[in-house]
Amino acid sequence: MIRESTRNLLKNLLFIRQAANSPVLANADFIRLTFGCGFNGLGRIGEQVIIGLLVFKLTDSSEWVGIAMALYFLSFAVFGTTAGIIADWMDRRVLLFRIEVLIIVNLGAFAAVVSLGWASLWMILALTLVSGAIRAMHHPVRSSYAYDLLGGQHVVAALGLLNFGVRSGQLIGALATGAVIEQFGGAVALLGLTGAHGLALGWFFFLKTTG
Repeated sequence: MIRESTRNLLKNLLFIRQAANSPVLANADFIRLTFGCGFNGLGRIGEQVIIGLLVFKLTDSSEWVGIAMALYFLSFAVFGTTAGIIADWMDRRVLLFRIEVLIIVNLGAFAAVVSLGWASLWMILALTLVSGAIRAMHHPVRSSYAYDLLGGQHVVAALGLLNFGVRSGQLIGALATGAVIEQFGGAVALLGLTGAHGLALGWFFFLKTTG
């Protein structure tokens, strides 16, 4: 996961120079969107690290870790196809905010299950499936909102900078989550990820442009 995030981060660095010479960085709502998506990316990759660790501890099987990740991305495949339709129905600012709220609720449930000792394989798999379904909506909504903010003329630079923010968050999230788990355990790490999504929620709360 760390290797993939690093590779994508370096790839998106190529877009930063173009973005710096465009109106992208002058758009306050786009900057808010980028920071919010960075914290969202931190939470997403950290959650994947924790899911893999929890499933492995419960089953002592790398096969079950693979099944858990397959369920996670199955939700992406199923619900990601409908996310664009939903994004066309609603104000994308509102939708981004509501997605973050749902993610926070699901992570809170994760943390409660782990801290109370209720974690079972099927409980973790169910929460994983729900998490994938919620997170599947985020990518198309944030991309379409970036287009709303800057239009087609600057969309390449905008998406490059947006992806840079997301990959930066993922790189930090992968490293930080592993360190927190090592020192304090999975429940504390989950609460930390909830806090990261709380920061994302704060950035999205101050978006002003209607999607």
